[in-house]
Amino acid sequence: MVEGRMSKPLLIVEDLRVEINRHGSIVTPVDEVSFELQQGEILGLVGESGSGKTLTLKALMGLLPPGVVQVGGSISSRSGDVLQPLDPEKARGRIMAMIFQEPATALNPLRRVRDLIAEPFIVGHGVARNEARAKAVALMRAVGIPDPEQRSRAYPHQLSGGLRQRVMIAMALATESTLLLCDEPTTALDVTIQDQILGLLVELKRERDLTLVLVTHDLAVVSELCDRVAVMYAGRIVETGATADVFANPGHPYTAALLAAVPRFEPGGGDLTTIGGSPPDLRNVPSGCRFRTRCQYAFEECATAGHRLTHVADERQTACIHPAWIERGVAI
Repeated sequence: MVEGRMSKPLLIVEDLRVEINRHGSIVTPVDEVSFELQQGEILGLVGESGSGKTLTLKALMGLLPPGVVQVGGSISSRSGDVLQPLDPEKARGRIMAMIFQEPATALNPLRRVRDLIAEPFIVGHGVARNEARAKAVALMRAVGIPDPEQRSRAYPHQLSGGLRQRVMIAMALATESTLLLCDEPTTALDVTIQDQILGLLVELKRERDLTLVLVTHDLAVVSELCDRVAVMYAGRIVETGATADVFANPGHPYTAALLAAVPRFEPGGGDLTTIGGSPPDLRNVPSGCRFRTRCQYAFEECATAGHRLTHVADERQTACIHPAWIERGVAI
């Protein structure tokens, strides 16, 4: 549960909980996840693989895989100045859209690109097929696809990875949603194409007054593009705040460890810093703080501490019960 809120958020997620039942064993990959999203901002969602980032986005979209169920929590969105409960299935393709991390598997290989992009216009807005195809070509042009008329007749496998991702972005824009959930949109792309795709998202966000949630492993991208950041560990958000503030003065040991592990190209080189141990098995998570078994600042109280994001400064929140220990640099 988040204590305190920013004024007039676009989206509020409170205590989101997702469960998987595996042969009678309950696993909770998303547990008590709470965050707020302001109109027009880019929120970065970071953490190690398996921390629950993608499932959080899919829960917001109502696209959880079979056998994965949302069992708790609430999602609210702002309509004017009023917050209302949000139904993910009704919001999908109207209020929010998702850009998946691997377009090669997300795009229907049996349909031409123009028809994939045109479908939201036809199904969601009742546009005639020919007009929808014309709108699809216009969106292909808007997202920087060269010769969109010709490429609109291609199948996904006939396009490069970068062009397929631009098609995914065009499909999201075709829904006319104002909130885009971006799940590692530059995975498997080379560095130059990554920069182009990220630059395109920022440009579209500015031109169309969009709000973005960006899931990524790249802290440099978060530092450059994201207004705020939420750090996830073992299914829980452990810290949130303005990106510059969090990166300059992390309030949770896991955030500090992630930042310390970023390679630095300095004269003389030096060994890479790593985070000791491994993320916990979600079938048997530690009591209290889930990071305590890997934390250099852990002490006895951490084993019984409840999970709660509390304010430490301005709009900064952390789940660490003694964030001041990090600043002191004292290992208990």
